[in-house]
Amino acid sequence: MLSNSLAGVGLGDYSCFTDETDLTARYMTIGGITCGTAFVPELFSILTRYQARMPFHGRLQWKDITKRNHQIFEDLIDEFFYLNGEQLVDFHALVVDMWKFDHMTYNEGDKEVSFDKMLFQSLLAIHKRYPGCTKIRCFHGNRDSPYPIANLREMLNSKTFALKFGRIFVPYVVVKNLEVKRSLPMQFADLLIGALGAHWNRRKGATAGSPKDLVAQHFKRECPVDNLLESTPRAMKNFVVWEFKGKGLRA
Repeated sequence: MLSNSLAGVGLGDYSCFTDETDLTARYMTIGGITCGTAFVPELFSILTRYQARMPFHGRLQWKDITKRNHQIFEDLIDEFFYLNGEQLVDFHALVVDMWKFDHMTYNEGDKEVSFDKMLFQSLLAIHKRYPGCTKIRCFHGNRDSPYPIANLREMLNSKTFALKFGRIFVPYVVVKNLEVKRSLPMQFADLLIGALGAHWNRRKGATAGSPKDLVAQHFKRECPVDNLLESTPRAMKNFVVWEFKGKGLRA
């Protein structure tokens, strides 16, 4: 759980930054990081220091790992696990087997509807993970979709609203897209789910010994679980990997 001293602008105020991995791969990963909203400026400051080490102040995204900079990304992985161990930044990822997803039966063949349902599940789990949270601000990577992400905010609040003192309180105060290349926390999230996705997809895009593989293997060595290819225990709250096995998958 996140430290109460950094729980946000007011106790229980959280910000999450999420993205998705390659949609053409077998396993799609949706997820990223969550921290107290009050900690976001400090997180930005930390990430700025790593960006300053990059040639030409390049981005910190998974796709930008090269032979010249992979050590910077490994150091950034170490930074994440330090912050994670101090309960300042949490990691959460929903993994979906897209080869088994039955778009036709459940979503009239519309893959965008399928994606939105998975994003909904990922964001809804944040509310469940932090009992007593009062405000959640969700930022997801920009993507082309015919369905406004604002629709998800309405759906999330319809599931989580509370009636207090005769008034309705909704926890999801922000659910919006954010351009990954213009946001360091978004790039941080992209890096982490990219490393996880490389393991689930058997190194697709990260061949053995490549710079991306070196970063992915470093992520595996440092993570607090023995097996990245299965869901983490329910009791583990600050590092969560969840393989989707619900309605919508073929047997």
